[in-house]
Amino acid sequence: MAPAEGSTAPSPIVGRGEPGNPAAGMSANENLETYRDLLAAVTRRFCALGIDVADIAGHMDDISQQAGVRVEQAARLQDAAQGMIDTNSGIGEAATKALGVTMSVEDDICDSRRAVDTAIQNIQELVTGVHRIAEQFETLTQALGGVAQVSGAIEAIAKQTNLLALNATIEAARAGDAGKGFAVVAGEVKRLADQTRQATQKIGETVHTLTDEIDVLRGISLNASNQAEVASDGSAHVIEIVERLDKHVASVTEEVEHIAMAAGDNRAACETVLEDVDRLSNSINLSATSLREADGRLRGMRDRGEELMEDIASSGVPTDDTPFIDAVVAGADRVSAMFEQALSEGRLTLEDLFDESYEPIPATDPPQVRSRFLTLTDRLLPSLQEGMLALDPRVIFCAAVDRNGYLPTHNRKFSHPQGRDPVWNDAHCRNRRIFDDRTGLASAQNTKPHLLQVYRRHMGGGEYVIMKEVAAPIMVQGRHWGGLRLGYRPL
Repeated sequence: MAPAEGSTAPSPIVGRGEPGNPAAGMSANENLETYRDLLAAVTRRFCALGIDVADIAGHMDDISQQAGVRVEQAARLQDAAQGMIDTNSGIGEAATKALGVTMSVEDDICDSRRAVDTAIQNIQELVTGVHRIAEQFETLTQALGGVAQVSGAIEAIAKQTNLLALNATIEAARAGDAGKGFAVVAGEVKRLADQTRQATQKIGETVHTLTDEIDVLRGISLNASNQAEVASDGSAHVIEIVERLDKHVASVTEEVEHIAMAAGDNRAACETVLEDVDRLSNSINLSATSLREADGRLRGMRDRGEELMEDIASSGVPTDDTPFIDAVVAGADRVSAMFEQALSEGRLTLEDLFDESYEPIPATDPPQVRSRFLTLTDRLLPSLQEGMLALDPRVIFCAAVDRNGYLPTHNRKFSHPQGRDPVWNDAHCRNRRIFDDRTGLASAQNTKPHLLQVYRRHMGGGEYVIMKEVAAPIMVQGRHWGGLRLGYRPL
């Protein structure tokens, strides 16, 4: 039967001593040594593969995180583009409303202009009428003057008639009875003359009063005429203002029309941009999904590679990692012994040793914390941990952590007092911190005899180094306290 797709056909089994068998003609010891060398070579290649996979997985994780950031940025860009469209829609609507208002204002200005024109015409007619009235007042004054003259003449005639009547009365008295009839006529004439004189006096008084009133009316008419002329001049100024306002409103209307057109064009451009952003966002999302899938597969390969390296290391076959594994297992046992001795001597209680109430240290960045067993670890662990650094030049660090990843006491080179630069602190002030990343928690919570991992260690400031790490559990009175971690550079 043919092999399945992607598989390879099994190699034919070659017996010992048969042609093609590399072990043919070798002794048993030579065969064993050959297979050991082969196994060591395979182990080194598997370890190298695991390191490469861990490195690639780390880079892929960075790329995946960056892709996630790009997805968020694309989403924000979409929101911004949509916001631009909404804003332009608002501008277009506002421009349309403003256009309607300006057109309405133009209509109102036209109505006002017609009303002002009518008012000016009425004022001009009023001025003309006032001038005519003034002329009529002058004619009336002249007529009243004529009446006064006639009235004066009548009064003079009445006075003369009165004198004649008086003389006639005197002559009638002299005539005696013969002049009685004439005396009666003379008396009536005298009475008529008196009445005429009184009437002319009253006419004169009336004419004088009318003349005074006409003079007052003439003054009022003159003032009204002046005011009407001023109003006419002011109305002309108003019509000039209205005309300028009409021109300004027309200009505003034109600009608003331009704004509305520009807003429409801008909205169309923004919609095109949004379509492009949507396509870009979809592409980024697809890429991010693919990267997440690839990242997941690489993580799986990394985990299987670590499991394979762990199986090889646990098989008893000596590898490059064997000295580090043996040293860490022995070191963890020493830490367990020191902790149990401290308990037996009453230097702290079991509750203190397993304290998880981490107290933040003020003004630290990255954050550092204290625990009730910190004084003990500062006294017991430095000599052991510093000694482990001398195991091999490739060793970078050695530190004990509790089961939550809390690292109370680190190597001296990583235990500087914090400064103002968080990036520098991250690289040089790594004690009193909780490392709850995947690698840190795996080492802290491991209860197997040892755990071998490969990972990229963040050194601060965006710097990473490929590391191997061996961890062994620290047990105290049958309880899992944490683990001893040893990090070193691979070959």
